[in-house]
Order: sequence, then C-alpha cells, then structure tokens
Amino acid sequence: VAACRIISLEWFTMVCTQLHAVQFEKHWKSERQNNDPWLLRQVFQNGFKTPLGILTIYGIFATQMWLYGRSHPILYENNPILPTYVYDVAMYTAMAGRLIGLCVEFWLCGSFLRHVVVVQDEEESKKKRTTESRKEE
Repeated sequence: VAACRIISLEWFTMVCTQLHAVQFEKHWKSERQNNDPWLLRQVFQNGFKTPLGILTIYGIFATQMWLYGRSHPILYENNPILPTYVYDVAMYTAMAGRLIGLCVEFWLCGSFLRHVVVVQDEEESKKKRTTESRKEE
C-alpha cells in the first residue's frame, strides 16, 4: 500500500513539474528560485551534485531494492558478501534519502497547486470585474 502511494506521489510530482514547465515555457529545474526552501535549493544545486542531492537520488532509486532484500531472509541473513550491519547502514541511508525526496516532492506539488489556486482566483476576480463593469454600462 505504501509503495502505491509513493509511486502515485512520484507521478503526481512529474505531472505538476511538467505542467509548470509548459506554463512558464522553462524547464522546471531552471525555475528554482531563491525563495525555495533551503533543503530544496541544496538538493537541486549543481544538478543534484551535492551531498544532499546525491543522498536524495540514492534514496529514490535504492530504497525499494534494500527493503526488498531485507524482507527476504535468504538475501539478508545468508549473504556471504555483505555483512548484515553494512546492509543495514546502506538501507537506512537510502531511507533517509527517500524521506528527503518525499519532502521535495510534497513541496513541488504544493507549490504548483498554490500557483493554480492563485491563477484561478485572479481569473475569477477578472471575470467579476468585467461583469460588474458591463452592468454599470
């Protein structure tokens, strides 16, 4: 169930960022502004080539693999190559990166939805002013 929610959030984030790019005619990553939260700026800085960016990308791509391996004792406990503690460190590091990724995805979706609400309010106000000015004529 949690996996379905994460995948849905990832797809929703993709839709939001692509619609944002179409509306502003700029790539969504190039639109990152100084008023973004510190965490978001650190993740996106230098094309994800920062410690937080690398951790986030690692978490997004590796968490599922480590969790799958952990849920199968034959892979987790009987692994002659990787000691259990190394496995755990890699898994928990990936989970921390995934959590950062979730925060970034939630912020991107929320930012886009706030923008949609503002644009909708502006359009409704414009229609209302137009209607009122026609009534006065």
